[in-house]
Amino acid sequence: MKSELQIRTVLMHAWAEIEHKLSYKKTAHVPKNIRRKFFRISAILEDADEQFQDISDEIKKSKNKMLAGIKKYEMSGQEMNFDLDALKIILEYYFPEKVKDKKIIWDFFDEIAKSKITVEDLIKLYKSKIKE
Repeated sequence: MKSELQIRTVLMHAWAEIEHKLSYKKTAHVPKNIRRKFFRISAILEDADEQFQDISDEIKKSKNKMLAGIKKYEMSGQEMNFDLDALKIILEYYFPEKVKDKKIIWDFFDEIAKSKITVEDLIKLYKSKIKE
């Protein structure tokens, strides 16, 4: 028994669905002007796919850098930038066993931003609470 496994990105899947819905099974059945449009759209989706992968890679690098920043902060008191990604890293670092709901984290970040709390303030508050 033979089988086939396809691994696709979301955009590749969207492209396959569009082609399927238009019921073109063979390239020879597609009129030339439509085929050209298909190729152009395919190129756009491939480019978008690559850009999304680049963004994902940059986010991973940034998170690793922030995690290293937390460790440096603990050792040296170095200042850190504070944004939503930094909050996520802090929560993952100090509370690895906790489930982190995105909506709750976004709301929490909004509250922190309104109150002008810094990363340092947040970490100091956490450390003071665990000593109690």
